[in-house]
Amino acid sequence: MFNDFKTTVLLCAVLVMATVIAVGALGITSLKAKNGTLSHHLLQSQVSVDALLSSNDNKDERIKSL
Repeated sequence: MFNDFKTTVLLCAVLVMATVIAVGALGITSLKAKNGTLSHHLLQSQVSVDALLSSNDNKDERIKSL
């Protein structure tokens, strides 16, 4: 492939490292996207919990007034 064995091994090592870095970068990007989605879902869940608590408080007030 190349003039000597050492150059060939070095090139192979560089290609393997570049592949590992590229796969890691893609994984990090995917994790950041999933983190954003999960944060959004958590915020929606908290809004739902707050709405349920408010509804429950309103129910208690209506029961007391009856």
